[in-house]
Amino acid sequence: MQGIRNQFRAKIGEAVYTSEDVGQILHSLELDLYIGKDSRNIREYVKENKLFANLQTLGIKSRRSHVKYWIPKSNLVKIIEGMKIPVSQRDFEAAAYNLGFDF
Repeated sequence: MQGIRNQFRAKIGEAVYTSEDVGQILHSLELDLYIGKDSRNIREYVKENKLFANLQTLGIKSRRSHVKYWIPKSNLVKIIEGMKIPVSQRDFEAAAYNLGFDF
């Protein structure tokens, strides 16, 4: 999956996350209330509010990825605010960094 992430970074100039990545970050912050089975709550919010980057639209090729909704870093604050998740962007980013996610 790192190849896809690198392609996104080259195309849009920022890191991307999956809803599962966001779920792991929230779990590390003990905010499990905001994540459903397989981070479905986050995925549905991202999908409904069009906060994702599309593989096909950007011309990113992948044979192995089952992920449809890649979340650009710039949309993370929209998710935090829109879902009323009680965490600051700085705390979220620190947790992502501590878990080894691209930043």
